[in-house]
Amino acid sequence: MLTNRKPAYSLAGGLYEALVDTKGEMYGVTNEEAKKARILFEELEEIDISPASGIATGARFNSSGWNWKNRQKGHYFTQY
Repeated sequence: MLTNRKPAYSLAGGLYEALVDTKGEMYGVTNEEAKKARILFEELEEIDISPASGIATGARFNSSGWNWKNRQKGHYFTQY
């Protein structure tokens, strides 16, 4: 999660390396998507996750083409 307007690119394991490893692909996550990702994670794994982890989870869902609008309880992995 990028929270700094001027991140330190030169740090090992930092933003530069993340962008190189992902070939520059990034995914935006709305507050609503982060909240839904946290709720879904808790439903599936029976543990709650932090807000930052909700953003990372939401980004992962977005990268896979996840359809937030059509998800119904019990139908987790549709991509329609």
